[in-house]
Amino acid sequence: MRKYIGLICSVLMLFSSIYGIYEINKPNSGAIGNGTISPVIWVLFISTTVGGIFLFSLNVVLIIKENKRNKDQ
Repeated sequence: MRKYIGLICSVLMLFSSIYGIYEINKPNSGAIGNGTISPVIWVLFISTTVGGIFLFSLNVVLIIKENKRNKDQ
């Protein structure tokens, strides 16, 4: 069960990073405008994306190992 929750969390992490990039690149109006994108935003985007990919691959491997172990029994 824990592996499936981790899989859902990893997909949510990936979607949140994609949504963050969408929000950054969306044109803004008003006094602020678009402005420059801070390097901190890119670090957060990259770390969230890498963490989501790592968590996704880890949970897929755990699910495959569990299925293989259940078939052997």
